Amino acid sequence: MKNVFIWLMVGSLWGCHGSTTTQHPPVVTPKDSVASTTIVAPSAQKEVKPPVKTIEIPYDATAGKKRALLAQEAYENPRDQRTYGADPKAKAKGKKLDCSYFVREVNSTAQSDKARKIKQQRGYLQPHELVKYDQFFTPKRLYANKLKSMSGKMADVLQKHGAYSTKVNDIRLGDYVFIGKGKTRNIQSIGHAMVVSKIDTINGHLRYYFIDAGYRGIKKVNGVIKRVKRSVRSGYYITHRGTVWSGKYIRYFKGTGRPR
Repeated sequence: MKNVFIWLMVGSLWGCHGSTTTQHPPVVTPKDSVASTTIVAPSAQKEVKPPVKTIEIPYDATAGKKRALLAQEAYENPRDQRTYGADPKAKAKGKKLDCSYFVREVNSTAQSDKARKIKQQRGYLQPHELVKYDQFFTPKRLYANKLKSMSGKMADVLQKHGAYSTKVNDIRLGDYVFIGKGKTRNIQSIGHAMVVSKIDTINGHLRYYFIDAGYRGIKKVNGVIKRVKRSVRSGYYITHRGTVWSGKYIRYFKGTGRPR
């Protein structure tokens, strides 16, 4: 009887051990472990870009109308989130731009459908693409003068190779307009460039609305104008007297022009 009791005790111990092991998770091989535990980090996931913004350009649109629409398309492009800056490397990476760079982008897309598609898809053009697609503001023409301001260099190119005027009432839709400090209308005093996107009449006087790249952008949210970090902006205008903004920020019209 004693031997029977011992065997019964041993059998009960094996039974407990067996029931305990059945509650453990199954053994996982290294291969299975990798397959079942691989997690894609958020940074490694494919970035979902906002949809491309395209504005239809009428087949009979004038060159000026086309430039105005392309400037509007650039403003509405959600893939362009650049802030203001002049560093060439940052421009090449799509991080920075300045006013003259923006105007040259618009001019490039007006001349080349391929340049327009690149800008739609990527949100910006790289410096070498401006050289490739902009056959008007070429490096040879831009650096033929000794002006320090790129905006002034562009005005000089328009004077020599396009149409240029220092009269406010000569501003046309799609023109490249230049402003700066002081009331003297010479290219040496030019400090900023923009694209005329709309011309309207308010209280009997013309207003020339423009799209440009500035230090701080603006955006209308629920009817209220707010400042944003994104540089490309729309909403400011030149008065019939040739002034932009007011107070200590006031700037004056210097000239307007367009390629031929």
